[in-house]
Amino acid sequence: MAEKPTHEEINQKEMLPKTTLAQWHTTLDAINDAVCLLDMNGKILQCNKAMESLLKKFSKEIIGTTCWELVHGTDKPVKGCPIVRMKKTLCRETLVLKVDNKWLNVSVDPLIDETGNLAGAVHIISDITRRKKREEAIKESKERYRGLSEATFEAIFISEKGVCLEQNPAAEKMFGYTLSEAIGRKGIEWIAPEDREMVMNNMLSGYEEPYEATALRKDGSTFPAEIQGKMMHYKGRSVRVTALNAITRRKQAEEALLNSEKRLHYLSSQLITAQEKERRRISLELHDEMGQLLTAISINIKSIEKELPLDLTPLIKERIAETYSLADHASEQIRELSHYLRPSMLDDLGLVPTLRWYLDVYRKRTKLDVKYELINFEERPSPEVETVVYRVVQEALNNIVKHAQAGSVLVRLERKDKEAAVFIKDNGRGFDVNEFLAPDDLKGGIGLLGMQERVSILGGKFSIQSSKGHGTRISVEIPLY
Repeated sequence: MAEKPTHEEINQKEMLPKTTLAQWHTTLDAINDAVCLLDMNGKILQCNKAMESLLKKFSKEIIGTTCWELVHGTDKPVKGCPIVRMKKTLCRETLVLKVDNKWLNVSVDPLIDETGNLAGAVHIISDITRRKKREEAIKESKERYRGLSEATFEAIFISEKGVCLEQNPAAEKMFGYTLSEAIGRKGIEWIAPEDREMVMNNMLSGYEEPYEATALRKDGSTFPAEIQGKMMHYKGRSVRVTALNAITRRKQAEEALLNSEKRLHYLSSQLITAQEKERRRISLELHDEMGQLLTAISINIKSIEKELPLDLTPLIKERIAETYSLADHASEQIRELSHYLRPSMLDDLGLVPTLRWYLDVYRKRTKLDVKYELINFEERPSPEVETVVYRVVQEALNNIVKHAQAGSVLVRLERKDKEAAVFIKDNGRGFDVNEFLAPDDLKGGIGLLGMQERVSILGGKFSIQSSKGHGTRISVEIPLY
């Protein structure tokens, strides 16, 4: 078997001058890609250091062999070898192949001599493993996106300057436009005319928060939708990705809940009205009938006492006096209970004097420092407003006695433009409002909820502020008309 030729023998045979070799090594060793010079038979005449690094061999092991021997371990060119193809085309030929865990881009350029004949070739091998991995990652990402896009129930559109570039299958199913029909259409064609201006402004401004609009199908039917878009780069272009979700069921549920709330609101209003009527009736009965009966009893006792002999025993005299006192006390209790249920002066004289009377009684009973401020409240509001304001003040003051441990209370009644404003403040121990009105424990907050409901029925606003150790403030504003 013939021995492998040495460097010197190959260089002399191919007549490569030393100056050419020096230039070869200086220039090509600076290149990161593996470069080698081939003869007409595909054998390597020279190679740079990158070739040695790629093949993990010294140049003396590389020179004199062929690429297919070094890379593929075969004694003849592999299928699709660019060297073989280059000899036929006399043009650059390339091939991308995977060797072990590496991806290589192989190119072969012909070397033409002065006579125009093929004299050899330049073989360049580039390691494109990183690039291929990036391409594969991008491909996998696109496949995942496509899979997610096709699996989602939301309609997804990609648009540029308001014009559709792509849509997912859910969009086709939701709106009825095929992909070919959708591409090139303006995005507002999927929106009902009354909402198009809003949607177009959101699209062009890059608005990214969710919002609602009425969507329009190909067949002309409409449905409520939630829309959210985001600007991003796609295939080198600045585009908007829009997700559109049909919310018909949600809107139906919201409407049903709203109707239910309206019915409950109405029932609550009727219940409160009926309650006030019943309180008024009971109050009148207590004041008129029971009060008159007790007064009659007191008169009868006095009459009986006058007709009795003067020599009554002390015990009988004591019992008569005690009975008279009990009747008088019962009469006073009935008057207070009657006023508590529904003071007649609220209907006869109005809110302002009734509150003044109630606060005087409250001050005497509780020994609290109670201040009453009245600002621009000369004209009487409607009976409904008077009743609600009175009940709010009554409930708030009852809560202060029961829970606040306060020393002073301020009640302010003010007319503001077309509203009646009530402000109640105490210097008590306060409480955590959120904890007190927690959904799972409303036992302590029924009174507050009752106040809120009364104010809400008249279209008013109710707010309460409190914290432990800093008292409580209640503010109410009720429309007067």
